[in-house]
Amino acid sequence: MVINKILKRTSLFFLIATLSSIGCAKKDNAERNKDLAHRFHMDIFQAEKLDVADEILTSDFQWHGGMAPPQEPSGPEGVKRVATVVISAFPDRQITHHDAIAEGDKVLIRWSMSGTHKDDLMGIAPTGKSITVTGFDYFRISDGKIAEMWQEIDQLGMMRQLGVIPVSSVPAGYIDPVRVSPNNYKRLLENEHVRILEMRLKAGKKDQVHSHPSETVYFVKGSKVRIHIPDAEAIEAEIPDGHVMWHEAWTHQVENIGTADLYAIIVESK
Repeated sequence: MVINKILKRTSLFFLIATLSSIGCAKKDNAERNKDLAHRFHMDIFQAEKLDVADEILTSDFQWHGGMAPPQEPSGPEGVKRVATVVISAFPDRQITHHDAIAEGDKVLIRWSMSGTHKDDLMGIAPTGKSITVTGFDYFRISDGKIAEMWQEIDQLGMMRQLGVIPVSSVPAGYIDPVRVSPNNYKRLLENEHVRILEMRLKAGKKDQVHSHPSETVYFVKGSKVRIHIPDAEAIEAEIPDGHVMWHEAWTHQVENIGTADLYAIIVESK
């Protein structure tokens, strides 16, 4: 009887020790993953240690959305290219991590970056304005390195702070989204249930046929376009810089028939 009690207690002790060990291992792994995400921002983008990209990223690393150009950068070299642009555009930048959550092979970071716009950024000439950009980065870790990242940035807020997009008014003669759909515009201003996309279209090129829910389009760099709509006659229009357009859900294709590259920020209501 005494031996049985001892065996039971011993088994219970080893069970508790094993579970405790597993818990510690998971915690240690989560901290290691958060450290990788921390180094991505603080070493590469803040401290300008570009070679750290070779250390913490997989060779086929993929960056989706956010500051990634239309041809999303792959591998450490792609990240170095983006970092070089950010470092040059905001030489006095200060990056801050506000939250870090790790679970399994994923890490979510909520961050902000403050700085003065001193060099070209996504085709926008230096404005000398001081801005604060906020965003979320969602990392996937594989074998101790960052394999993939999805980024969401408040690009609309950034464009407003840079003075590219008007904050409280729309130039005379432009389509006014406040007048056309005040409820939709309210959602955009409050950033509720929206997705922010970029559209870059070189002169003479056309994008794929696509569909959007209701959306507001801010043309940062305009051009002459031909809009193809299924079962309807194509529409041609000269789009000036700073033009604002709002429309309901539709399917269409945009063709840039002008001589300038087209660049727009699209805010979709989900």
